[in-house]
Amino acid sequence: MKKSPFKFRHALLLLVTILAVNARNLADWVFDDIRESRGREDLRELSKRIESYRNNRGSYPTTEQGLDSLVAIIKLVPSDPWGNKYCYRLLDDGGKHPFEVLSAGPDGIHGNEDDLSSIN
Repeated sequence: MKKSPFKFRHALLLLVTILAVNARNLADWVFDDIRESRGREDLRELSKRIESYRNNRGSYPTTEQGLDSLVAIIKLVPSDPWGNKYCYRLLDDGGKHPFEVLSAGPDGIHGNEDDLSSIN
């Protein structure tokens, strides 16, 4: 009985393909984690800059002024790790948090579970 040399090659190709797909999934997971960490750090830094704005001007920027009001304090308002603009809103509820800075997260859509917030 003659053995086919292709069985080993096919098995090896299948193994390499499976490893490549899993490596890609692992890399995506690691990079998403890094992006989320950077996003959270950006939110903390932007929150500090907003507090500095309040200390210098006597009030927080309005929602309409947004993060563009910080240009006097920082040269450029960064984009989030996914390339979208951070959003700012002044909260008028008299609660613990007078404002919120938001990232729409990986999907770029505000209002769902992957959003990042300066409040959380």
